[in-house]
Formats: sequence, C-alpha cells, structure tokens
Amino acid sequence: MYKELNEDEKVGDLYVILNDKVKANKYFEKVIENYKTNFQYVKASLVYKNKIGDCSQAQDLLMEGWRANKDAGKCLNNYFANTN
Repeated sequence: MYKELNEDEKVGDLYVILNDKVKANKYFEKVIENYKTNFQYVKASLVYKNKIGDCSQAQDLLMEGWRANKDAGKCLNNYFANTN
C-alpha cells in the first residue's frame, strides 16, 4: 500500500524491519533524490545519516547545500554538529 502511495521512506523502513537493506536503501535513495530536487539538503543528509548509516554522504550533501546557498546556514550548522 505504501508503494502505491509513493511513501518511499515508509517502504524503506518496512524493508529494514524485514532485514532487506538493499531494497530499503533503494527506497531511501528515492527519498534523498526527492529532497535534493527540492533543495532540502538537511533532510536528505538526515536520511543518509539515520536511515542508510552513511555519515560521509550526509556530510557531502550538507556541503553541497552550503555551496549551492540553499538553506546554507542550516547545512553548515549540521555539518559542524556532525563532526563532534
């Protein structure tokens, strides 16, 4: 049902519960791309960090948002908060 509603993050969460990380990450990547398309770099980075577990990619996205001047202050703030 969540697939039909395009609730990709929820679909990814369900695949995590089913221990299918490959399929989960496929749906999380869709969420990330959607956020990036809408210049929501902080939200995209949080999916990388909290759902996929890739802090490096999360940091890269935050830097990308800062360089693109899309919510730059929050991107930079989160970037430095993640370095602790």
